[in-house]
Amino acid sequence: MNTDMVKKAGTPFKDEEMIQPDDLLNTIRCLLNLSENVCIKDIVFEMKKSII
Repeated sequence: MNTDMVKKAGTPFKDEEMIQPDDLLNTIRCLLNLSENVCIKDIVFEMKKSII
């Protein structure tokens, strides 16, 4: 994830290649709007570049 902590730790990836904090935020907002009948078991975020 593109955060200051990851940048300080060192990463070979460019900012635009990493998962963006807004991606996580938008997912959480979507989940909060689901009905109470929904049970989310897993959510996995992976960088596209790391799985290609």
